[in-house]
Amino acid sequence: GEAFSNSYIFKVAKKEKHLKTRINEIVTITKGKKVVHMGFCDHIPLIEKKINSNHWLHNELLKNCEKCIGIDIDQVAVDHIKTNYSIPDIYCHDILSRDLLPAIVNDRYDYFVLGEILEHIDNPIAFLAKIKENYGSYFDNIIISVPNALSYHNFKNTFKGIEQLNTDHRYWFTPYTLAKIITRAGYRLDEFALCQYYEGNGPLKRIMYRRFPLLRHCLMLTASTK
Repeated sequence: GEAFSNSYIFKVAKKEKHLKTRINEIVTITKGKKVVHMGFCDHIPLIEKKINSNHWLHNELLKNCEKCIGIDIDQVAVDHIKTNYSIPDIYCHDILSRDLLPAIVNDRYDYFVLGEILEHIDNPIAFLAKIKENYGSYFDNIIISVPNALSYHNFKNTFKGIEQLNTDHRYWFTPYTLAKIITRAGYRLDEFALCQYYEGNGPLKRIMYRRFPLLRHCLMLTASTK
């Protein structure tokens, strides 16, 4: 915020040999670590299918982390998962509440994981700042993934004159705008990754995504509380 340009150019991506997927990247970073997974539930009709295909992030974290607790504000979804999947250490809780969750404050965690959460939040800077205010003493790093505003999917739709999206979303993000938000919320940005949600899409698209990573579906970053 100390300098200003109306048309500054940032180099944010270069050709990569390998495609990265969101779940694999998050699991690799958090392997053997202690993790708080916020918004862990997902949509109820999708959970079983995602578990069976190894695409439900919370289950993959449980397999690979030393400890993983799940936090979600959707009581119906939390109860559904408790009843049908017997998954431990999951809580329905408002992370912004003044009443801090004992499961978090009675331990210390390596990572808070927010996968596809920020685009649903009315004020993402205030939201992230409040998490740091409430729980910054109990975790070291945060991982955030969000939909990429510059994705091939969006680029393709411009030629059709349409926008296709989840109607609960408030925002699209670019690498710069996401970095600005995390910095304004009081975190120190460490690393970015451009990821796919899944590895599919056929050989020609995989070549395209390797050559032009900025067209991938998803932005992911890690940042620290210090």
